[in-house]
Amino acid sequence: MTANNDFQSILDTLTEEIKEQIDNSFPSTREASTTQKKESSTGADDFAFRPLTEEEKKEFLNSLDAKGKQILAELADGSAA
Repeated sequence: MTANNDFQSILDTLTEEIKEQIDNSFPSTREASTTQKKESSTGADDFAFRPLTEEEKKEFLNSLDAKGKQILAELADGSAA
């Protein structure tokens, strides 16, 4: 074996040992992550946007600067690339 192969072998072994120690030390983290993924994927179907009220539309338009108003106008015209 060359020095590079020896080094890579040692590095691979250490990496695996570290991963095992992390998995053994924090099992609840992994379980929580899995639970969160399941919950977020099941709740996605229940989500929907509501239309803005006229007041919210006015507030939004008033909050835009000149560049924002230009972009909005381009989007409304369909000329944005």
